[in-house]
Amino acid sequence: MPGTGDARTPIPADADVFTPDAVEAIRAHMNADHAHDNLVICRAHGAPGARRAELRTVDASGLTFAATTGDGTVVVHVPWPSPVTSRRQVRTEVVRVYEDARVRLGLDAPAGPDAPLG
Repeated sequence: MPGTGDARTPIPADADVFTPDAVEAIRAHMNADHAHDNLVICRAHGAPGARRAELRTVDASGLTFAATTGDGTVVVHVPWPSPVTSRRQVRTEVVRVYEDARVRLGLDAPAGPDAPLG
């Protein structure tokens, strides 16, 4: 049956990963529990003077933040290091983005993808 996800019918990679509910859950979690991590990511990816950063959306292309600087708000888009095709990969790739940001900024990087953020 087309569209049901059986082995004969491919589903686009982001069909089940980035549903509106999933995106909202990721966004809410990152903004509530990882505000400092968002800031580190934005400072490393185009907003070095950011004082605040909020994850606005997440999709198959990556993470999009609104970063507040002394000059106003800028949009910072950070592409995924690897394609994300499952919800489980979202966490792994966010951790990779965060660890890369720490390295770019010369901060000590936490150990591995299971290290706590923040």
